[in-house]
Amino acid sequence: TLLGDANQDSEVNVLDIIVVVNHIINLELLSPMGVYISDMDGNAIINILDVIQLVNAIAPDGQF
Repeated sequence: TLLGDANQDSEVNVLDIIVVVNHIINLELLSPMGVYISDMDGNAIINILDVIQLVNAIAPDGQF
């Protein structure tokens, strides 16, 4: 299991960002494992800070 792989497809990519944002705005709820994997900063809360870290993990130079 990869940290940041919110949709658990064995890849960390822009689709994981979409899933996490949808979870934050209550359009789609993550599974308990999805929540654990998406908690990029380890504070047990899924929020925009996790999204920022996920974006940085996917595109460390700021380009997609």
